[in-house]
Amino acid sequence: MEELDRVVFGSGEQIISVQALESYEAMIDGISVKLVQGKESKVPAWIAQVLILNKKAEILRENIISVPELNRVVRQEGSFALQKIDDLLFVKARQEMTRLSRKTDQIAYRSRLSIRGLYEELIRKRLGKILKIAEKGDTAASTIKNLVPEEEWLYNQIGMIVSNWKESLGKQATPIYQE
Repeated sequence: MEELDRVVFGSGEQIISVQALESYEAMIDGISVKLVQGKESKVPAWIAQVLILNKKAEILRENIISVPELNRVVRQEGSFALQKIDDLLFVKARQEMTRLSRKTDQIAYRSRLSIRGLYEELIRKRLGKILKIAEKGDTAASTIKNLVPEEEWLYNQIGMIVSNWKESLGKQATPIYQE
């Protein structure tokens, strides 16, 4: 599992509902998980992610973001400050796009395109803000609390790279005039 996947999986302690795509029983990081095909189960979000990744379950409809809801989030993100969003918003949007891609009707196709466009716009807006705060080294709690786990990981990575880069520029600087 990649580092970013571990960040996302480790962050979701909120309980969400999933529907089992097949019957499945396993221990996931010391937690017993038992699914019955077609039945709803409530699990921590990080376990849901593991189940979804392994195609054992899918998020139930009430946990998936709608076009109007995602549109509202994108509009709010138009402000200067980084807005607080659901920690699982990106996961929910990806799940909804996947669910809609399995359908062949025109409404599902248009909804999937709308969600994809809004999802990409939200990522663009938030990425620009994350780049700015990481470059500044902004560690204010008010800023960090508005980052979802994937973004916090990115913020830390960018901050470390920028800091190392600036430090290396300082080390490479040599005086023009020597006395």
